[in-house]
Amino acid sequence: MRKSADQRISDIKAAIDAWAAAGIVPADRRVVFMKDSLARLERGKGLSTKQREWLDALCAEGPPAPKGDPALLARIDAALPNLTPRGREAMTSFRSTITRGYELSEKQSAFMTKLFEEAGRVAVEGKWKPSPELLAEGTFAARVVDSRGSMWKGSHPGTVTAANRILSTLGSDSTDSPDEWCFRKVIEAVGPAVREFRNPKFEAGELVWLKYNRPDGAVELALIVSGPEAVHGSAGYSVMIGGAPMTVPLGMISRSAPRSEPGRGLV
Repeated sequence: MRKSADQRISDIKAAIDAWAAAGIVPADRRVVFMKDSLARLERGKGLSTKQREWLDALCAEGPPAPKGDPALLARIDAALPNLTPRGREAMTSFRSTITRGYELSEKQSAFMTKLFEEAGRVAVEGKWKPSPELLAEGTFAARVVDSRGSMWKGSHPGTVTAANRILSTLGSDSTDSPDEWCFRKVIEAVGPAVREFRNPKFEAGELVWLKYNRPDGAVELALIVSGPEAVHGSAGYSVMIGGAPMTVPLGMISRSAPRSEPGRGLV
């Protein structure tokens, strides 16, 4: 009996959910085919006779029975809630490989063993949390990363991911809270800025000179308001100049008064 478009759409959605529940990865060509067909039907497009036949067969037959050791798969499922986002991603990939009847490489097996150990520790001790000092440093480092330009970010995707994970979970109870790797990654990437954060060169209320990168060597007297802060991909300070606040990079600030030289003047 020929199905209506609405019935076929309903069947496809149910099949996609069933295949996902069975642990079949979204990249599986059969799942991709079902999703592509669903998108076409929802746009009012048609399918060929062979496409409809294969689609209806996939919906009727359901997902293939998972392969692999049931005890190992159950152990993986039990470990997933106690892993970090990166750990869950890796473990889910391993699970998919096993359910498709393939064996893990020696390196993959060793990594999976480490993930099991990590999940076991979390089950007993609870999830890792940064110390107040590490949280402050990591948050500052993440903001420095976030203030950098698109070219730098494009060449450091891992660092940007770590920074985004830290910033996106601030003040939340997210179960995907950043792990220790995220904090170490961003702190290492912006080491000089973090060292300034740990040991500030300037204090609030201190009078300093701002050096402008101009041919005349102009300088200006300013008052430190707060800092260190993230600015233009590095550490800087919030200052007050003539009653107006602004944030400037550390390299512009000097405690020494300007020398009297030809061409040098005050702004």
